[in-house]
Amino acid sequence: MGIEMAQQGRKMEALAYLRRAVTTEALNAEVWLWLAHVSPDINEYQNCVHQALAHNPQHPTAQRMWQDIEYQSGGMSPPMFAAEAAQTMSQSHNRQTRLRRLLILLNVIMITFSCGVLGRIALERLDVNDLNSLIPFLESSKRIQFAVGDETNAVGFQVDVPKSWFLADRGSPSWRAERDRLQREFPPDVGEDNFWRDVETDLGEVTRHSLTGEFEDNVTILETDSELIQSSPDTIANLSLIAVNAISDEYPDNSCENLRQLAADERRTSQQSESFIDSEVRERDSGDCITVSEFLTTTDDNVEIRLFRINIPVAEKQLALWNIVIPDALYADSYRSDVEQIIDSLRYNPGK
Repeated sequence: MGIEMAQQGRKMEALAYLRRAVTTEALNAEVWLWLAHVSPDINEYQNCVHQALAHNPQHPTAQRMWQDIEYQSGGMSPPMFAAEAAQTMSQSHNRQTRLRRLLILLNVIMITFSCGVLGRIALERLDVNDLNSLIPFLESSKRIQFAVGDETNAVGFQVDVPKSWFLADRGSPSWRAERDRLQREFPPDVGEDNFWRDVETDLGEVTRHSLTGEFEDNVTILETDSELIQSSPDTIANLSLIAVNAISDEYPDNSCENLRQLAADERRTSQQSESFIDSEVRERDSGDCITVSEFLTTTDDNVEIRLFRINIPVAEKQLALWNIVIPDALYADSYRSDVEQIIDSLRYNPGK
């Protein structure tokens, strides 16, 4: 809808739709470029083009729009203006629209078939928990993609999380709506910090320490389901990007072989801690390997939490450190499969 409004010249109407889309939908470079086209803010325009390149570094329109930015920053007239880029995208979008109409027709056929399946389920009295395996479009998760860092040192990631988890990005309208709702439902006590604002960050302003690789503010994806939060209000399930570090010199690179050695070394070191459960290397279908260390610890509020520390390869000599924090009381029944999905789907997306 946002793209169609942009094509009709209704930029201000399109702006809200596209800003929401980049935080709630599975994205590609096209969506970021359309947001760049309608944005009145030059910083947002530059960030959108940068995000498009993070999704697809070879995208020709994004590359030309980036050249425009570089020409303009040097005080020169660019060879291609954003309006021309929009025309190029319109042609591509029209082709996609025709394809989408065909897919809608196919979906109608599939839904009709699925209704027959549901009828059979009712007749055979199958358990409702079997529905997700029988109807593939009843998904309970969503994909979040984002990038942090400046144009020359950007790192991008993607991960599949439950639909009730939101990227706590101050610039996201959908997150701000969830944050305001959570503040009303779970207001901070008098004199206490506002957790819902403390946990958020502005992706456009996230910086990383030049020596330690740690982010000044963690990038956090947070549970927003009120019922689950009520079940454990002192510890809310979340996934956080902590750092992007250079791997120690004793490991030549972040290959599977070296990560197995790293995990073995961590296992020997961590076994002295009562909270340590296990550390392992997982080789995924994509061919890469990650390390996963699991801990069971207790917070200052005497709440037991399940902590997963995950290292995923970034560049040849770098690892990104992520933490998953889950209230242990909810782990077995509510979050075990979600944690496995997060670990399996967490990926590095190379930037420009």
